[in-house]
Amino acid sequence: QLCWMANPDGWIFWYNRGWYEYTGTTAEQMQGWSWQSVHDPRTLPQVLEQWKASIATGDPFAMVFPLLGKDGKFRTFLTRVLPVKDAEGKVVRWFGTNTDIDEQKQVEEELRTSKDRLDLALEVASLGEWDLDLQHDTGSHSHRHAEIFGYESPQPGWNFGMFLNHVLPQYRAEVDECVSAAQIGRAHV
Repeated sequence: QLCWMANPDGWIFWYNRGWYEYTGTTAEQMQGWSWQSVHDPRTLPQVLEQWKASIATGDPFAMVFPLLGKDGKFRTFLTRVLPVKDAEGKVVRWFGTNTDIDEQKQVEEELRTSKDRLDLALEVASLGEWDLDLQHDTGSHSHRHAEIFGYESPQPGWNFGMFLNHVLPQYRAEVDECVSAAQIGRAHV
């Protein structure tokens, strides 16, 4: 967790040790507005615009952007800055944190890519998909799944009962028994 504090005008006067360890900078290098040197030049204009707007209004700041590490690589951080105000509501100090979310962003991108591939495979194979949350008796199904069963659009309120009605009649009792056994933690043979 990287932390810092700034005066009401945005002049940063303190960083925690984590900031210096991550960026490889010194207190002298980072005073004031020198933090810009560890920002990606592509996102810096948006960061400055939003930060200056927060300073002008006294509103909290929240944004996701990359910061340069001492290894020369950018990592993605969630940055939040809160104003500390006096009794009259005037900002007397800003307190900021930068939380490293780089791994989370990478996992999100991998999941997005995986879902895109699955969607493409389902489309090419002309397959429908569905899911059920048995604990809450809710679920969803794709447009293609609805088409396969003769509906013009996915049916609202998709749940276990609706799912079971789409199972061939001769297998419904067995499927219902399997699901019931699974819900109470019993193996079904």
